[in-house]
Amino acid sequence: MAAVGECSLPAPWRPVSLTHVEYPADLFLGRAGVQRGSELVNKKCNPGASAMRRMHQTNNARFLDLLWRHVLSICLVTVALLVSYSRVYLLYHTWSQVLYGGVAGSIMAIAWFAFTQEILTPLFPRIASWPISEFFLIRDTSLIPNILWFEYTVTRAEARNRQRKLGTKLQ
Repeated sequence: MAAVGECSLPAPWRPVSLTHVEYPADLFLGRAGVQRGSELVNKKCNPGASAMRRMHQTNNARFLDLLWRHVLSICLVTVALLVSYSRVYLLYHTWSQVLYGGVAGSIMAIAWFAFTQEILTPLFPRIASWPISEFFLIRDTSLIPNILWFEYTVTRAEARNRQRKLGTKLQ
Protein backbone atom coordinates (compact mmCIF):
# COMPACT_ATOMS: atom_id res chain seq x y z
CA MET A 1 0.00 0.00 0.00
CA ALA A 2 1.30 3.45 -0.78
CA ALA A 3 2.31 5.83 1.97
CA VAL A 4 -0.17 8.56 2.98
CA GLY A 5 1.58 11.34 1.07
CA GLU A 6 2.00 9.29 -2.14
CA CYS A 7 -1.67 8.78 -3.03
CA SER A 8 -2.50 10.87 -6.09
CA LEU A 9 -6.24 10.13 -6.02
CA PRO A 10 -8.19 12.62 -3.87
CA ALA A 11 -11.22 10.34 -3.36
CA PRO A 12 -11.60 8.35 -0.14
CA TRP A 13 -10.69 4.68 -0.43
CA ARG A 14 -13.07 1.86 0.42
CA PRO A 15 -12.15 -1.74 1.28
CA VAL A 16 -13.71 -4.80 -0.34
CA SER A 17 -14.93 -7.11 2.42
CA LEU A 18 -13.57 -10.46 1.24
CA THR A 19 -10.00 -9.52 0.35
CA HIS A 20 -9.66 -6.09 1.97
CA VAL A 21 -8.40 -4.60 -1.28
CA GLU A 22 -8.94 -0.85 -1.17
CA TYR A 23 -10.11 1.17 -4.18
CA PRO A 24 -11.17 4.79 -4.71
CA ALA A 25 -14.80 5.17 -3.66
CA ASP A 26 -15.78 7.00 -6.86
CA LEU A 27 -14.11 4.49 -9.20
CA PHE A 28 -16.70 2.68 -11.34
CA LEU A 29 -14.68 -0.54 -11.69
CA GLY A 30 -14.11 -0.59 -7.96
CA ARG A 31 -17.82 -0.26 -7.17
CA ALA A 32 -19.33 -2.56 -9.75
CA GLY A 33 -16.66 -4.39 -11.59
CA VAL A 34 -13.77 -6.69 -11.47
CA GLN A 35 -13.25 -7.24 -7.75
CA ARG A 36 -16.94 -7.80 -7.05
CA GLY A 37 -17.16 -10.17 -10.00
CA SER A 38 -14.18 -12.05 -8.67
CA GLU A 39 -15.80 -12.33 -5.25
CA LEU A 40 -19.00 -13.62 -6.81
CA VAL A 41 -17.19 -16.25 -8.86
CA ASN A 42 -15.06 -17.35 -5.92
CA LYS A 43 -18.00 -17.59 -3.50
CA LYS A 44 -20.46 -19.27 -5.87
CA CYS A 45 -18.29 -21.67 -7.84
CA ASN A 46 -17.31 -25.12 -6.73
CA PRO A 47 -13.77 -24.98 -5.27
CA GLY A 48 -12.76 -28.12 -7.16
CA ALA A 49 -14.17 -27.04 -10.51
CA SER A 50 -10.78 -26.24 -12.00
CA ALA A 51 -9.66 -29.95 -11.81
CA MET A 52 -12.82 -31.38 -13.40
CA ARG A 53 -11.86 -30.73 -17.02
CA ARG A 54 -8.30 -31.37 -18.10
CA MET A 55 -6.36 -30.03 -21.03
CA HIS A 56 -4.71 -33.20 -22.28
CA GLN A 57 -2.12 -32.97 -24.99
CA THR A 58 -3.24 -35.29 -27.75
CA ASN A 59 -2.36 -35.50 -31.40
CA ASN A 60 -5.94 -36.18 -32.46
CA ALA A 61 -7.69 -33.31 -30.63
CA ARG A 62 -10.85 -31.98 -32.24
CA PHE A 63 -11.05 -28.46 -33.61
CA LEU A 64 -13.34 -27.31 -30.78
CA ASP A 65 -10.93 -28.66 -28.16
CA LEU A 66 -8.05 -26.80 -29.76
CA LEU A 67 -10.14 -23.63 -30.04
CA TRP A 68 -11.20 -23.94 -26.39
CA ARG A 69 -7.57 -24.28 -25.28
CA HIS A 70 -6.54 -21.15 -27.16
CA VAL A 71 -9.53 -19.09 -26.01
CA LEU A 72 -8.99 -20.18 -22.41
CA SER A 73 -5.28 -19.36 -22.58
CA ILE A 74 -5.95 -15.92 -24.05
CA CYS A 75 -8.58 -15.21 -21.37
CA LEU A 76 -6.24 -16.27 -18.56
CA VAL A 77 -3.38 -14.11 -19.87
CA THR A 78 -5.79 -11.18 -20.23
CA VAL A 79 -7.00 -11.58 -16.65
CA ALA A 80 -3.41 -11.79 -15.41
CA LEU A 81 -2.55 -8.56 -17.25
CA LEU A 82 -5.63 -6.82 -15.84
CA VAL A 83 -4.72 -7.90 -12.32
CA SER A 84 -1.16 -6.66 -12.85
CA TYR A 85 -2.45 -3.31 -14.05
CA SER A 86 -4.84 -3.04 -11.11
CA ARG A 87 -2.01 -3.68 -8.63
CA VAL A 88 -0.13 -0.68 -10.03
CA TYR A 89 -3.23 1.49 -10.49
CA LEU A 90 -4.32 0.95 -6.88
CA LEU A 91 -0.78 1.79 -5.72
CA TYR A 92 -0.13 -1.61 -4.14
CA HIS A 93 2.94 -2.23 -6.35
CA THR A 94 5.20 -0.54 -8.85
CA TRP A 95 5.62 -1.66 -12.46
CA SER A 96 9.04 -3.14 -11.68
CA GLN A 97 7.58 -5.16 -8.79
CA VAL A 98 4.82 -6.47 -11.03
CA LEU A 99 7.31 -7.31 -13.78
CA TYR A 100 9.73 -9.11 -11.45
CA GLY A 101 6.84 -10.95 -9.79
CA GLY A 102 5.53 -12.05 -13.18
CA VAL A 103 8.97 -13.29 -14.24
CA ALA A 104 9.52 -15.11 -10.93
CA GLY A 105 6.04 -16.66 -11.08
CA SER A 106 6.54 -17.74 -14.70
CA ILE A 107 9.87 -19.37 -13.89
CA MET A 108 8.37 -21.24 -10.95
CA ALA A 109 5.37 -22.32 -13.03
CA ILE A 110 7.58 -23.64 -15.83
CA ALA A 111 9.80 -25.47 -13.33
CA TRP A 112 6.78 -27.03 -11.59
CA PHE A 113 5.22 -28.04 -14.91
CA ALA A 114 8.48 -29.64 -16.07
CA PHE A 115 8.90 -31.44 -12.74
CA THR A 116 5.38 -32.85 -12.76
CA GLN A 117 5.39 -33.78 -16.46
CA GLU A 118 8.87 -35.28 -16.67
CA ILE A 119 9.34 -36.79 -13.19
CA LEU A 120 6.04 -37.27 -11.36
CA THR A 121 3.75 -38.26 -14.25
CA PRO A 122 5.80 -41.30 -15.35
CA LEU A 123 6.21 -42.42 -11.71
CA PHE A 124 2.65 -41.84 -10.56
CA PRO A 125 1.12 -45.23 -11.56
CA ARG A 126 3.80 -46.89 -9.43
CA ILE A 127 3.30 -44.41 -6.57
CA ALA A 128 -0.48 -44.95 -6.66
CA SER A 129 0.01 -48.70 -6.15
CA TRP A 130 2.01 -48.33 -2.93
CA PRO A 131 0.20 -49.55 0.21
CA ILE A 132 0.31 -46.09 1.80
CA SER A 133 -1.26 -44.61 -1.33
CA GLU A 134 -3.99 -47.22 -1.27
CA PHE A 135 -4.58 -46.51 2.44
CA PHE A 136 -5.13 -42.82 1.66
CA LEU A 137 -7.20 -43.73 -1.47
CA ILE A 138 -4.77 -42.03 -3.84
CA ARG A 139 -5.50 -43.10 -7.40
CA ASP A 140 -4.17 -42.40 -10.86
CA THR A 141 -6.80 -40.61 -12.92
CA SER A 142 -4.40 -39.10 -15.42
CA LEU A 143 -5.89 -41.01 -18.35
CA ILE A 144 -9.46 -39.86 -17.61
CA PRO A 145 -10.17 -36.66 -19.56
CA ASN A 146 -13.36 -35.65 -17.69
CA ILE A 147 -13.31 -36.76 -14.06
CA LEU A 148 -16.69 -35.29 -13.21
CA TRP A 149 -18.45 -37.26 -15.97
CA PHE A 150 -16.50 -40.42 -15.10
CA GLU A 151 -17.45 -40.23 -11.42
CA TYR A 152 -21.06 -39.46 -12.31
CA THR A 153 -21.42 -42.50 -14.58
CA VAL A 154 -19.63 -44.86 -12.19
CA THR A 155 -21.70 -43.67 -9.23
CA ARG A 156 -24.93 -43.93 -11.22
CA ALA A 157 -24.09 -47.48 -12.33
CA GLU A 158 -23.20 -48.51 -8.77
CA ALA A 159 -26.42 -47.00 -7.40
CA ARG A 160 -28.46 -48.93 -10.01
CA ASN A 161 -26.67 -52.18 -9.16
CA ARG A 162 -27.31 -51.72 -5.45
CA GLN A 163 -30.94 -50.80 -6.09
CA ARG A 164 -31.35 -53.98 -8.18
CA LYS A 165 -29.80 -56.09 -5.40
CA LEU A 166 -32.04 -54.47 -2.80
CA GLY A 167 -35.05 -54.99 -5.04
CA THR A 168 -34.38 -58.72 -5.39
CA LYS A 169 -33.78 -59.17 -1.64
CA LEU A 170 -37.02 -57.43 -0.74
CA GLN A 171 -39.16 -59.69 -2.99
